[in-house]
Amino acid sequence: MKNLKKIKRTELKTIIGGGEPLPDGWGVCFVDGEPVSTPCNQLCPDRTQPFCAW
Repeated sequence: MKNLKKIKRTELKTIIGGGEPLPDGWGVCFVDGEPVSTPCNQLCPDRTQPFCAW
């Protein structure tokens, strides 16, 4: 944790997330550390809620 660079507020706007946008009603489950697209109205394989943007 010592080597982390402090980010200024003005620099936060320049950070862009990667990946393709998911269709409406879809979220992401993490299975074995890998993201897997999952409908938001279903549970993940490990019986947890998917991460959905709503």
